[in-house]
Amino acid sequence: MRRCCVVLPAYCEARPLATLLPALFAQQARLADCELWALVVDDGSPDGTALVVEELIAAHPRLRLLEGAKRGLGDAYQRGFAHARASLAPELLVQMDADWQHDPAALPELIAACRPPVDIVIGSRFAPGGATPAFSARRRATSRLGSRLLHEWAGLPRLADYTSGFRCLRAELAWQLVERCRQDGLARRGYAFQSSLIAEALLGGAQVIEIPIVFGARRHGQSKLGAGDYWEFARNLGRLRRRARAQLPAQ
Repeated sequence: MRRCCVVLPAYCEARPLATLLPALFAQQARLADCELWALVVDDGSPDGTALVVEELIAAHPRLRLLEGAKRGLGDAYQRGFAHARASLAPELLVQMDADWQHDPAALPELIAACRPPVDIVIGSRFAPGGATPAFSARRRATSRLGSRLLHEWAGLPRLADYTSGFRCLRAELAWQLVERCRQDGLARRGYAFQSSLIAEALLGGAQVIEIPIVFGARRHGQSKLGAGDYWEFARNLGRLRRRARAQLPAQ
């Protein structure tokens, strides 16, 4: 049986996690050949996120908590990946938001699709069949623009949704991709880590597919994307453009 660890970075997510984590583990019944684990990476939330997770561990023994300082989404994922590798040794890793915008009911399809020769499955908001009913027109256009710039300006292979935060990856590849991002000087700290990771996968010849998802409304709190995240993404575009130009002619 394959082991899959869902890594959920969290900052002030006590209220959504109280219902999200039980719903996540309820998907185990639909995963006959996969053992489902979850790791919440709490970045020092002042709202009691860690306490909520600790209380849920009693009912869900495959739930784990990793605490640390708030240093950005990418940093949280890297710490989560490393902790999962050391303590759980999963075959698969899932990246997932902790605010209910990613529906746990989509997990079985995401995980089932991640089989050889597929290395990464992206839950895509913009692939045919995907939807973003809670997005404003401006938010939808901004998200689409990011993927368009990565393809048309940076020169990366075409994807509908480079920046989706809902993904299933072969764990061994995920650890390799983090190291390649470091070696190539790509953004790893904030939200731009998401596009860095997928870019390294595609440039390295990994098989990446997209399946449509419905990106729901946030039940509590507000978006943590700030001006610094957009600036980090813009700077990373130049690095990815140089990386793609150096790599793709040789393929």
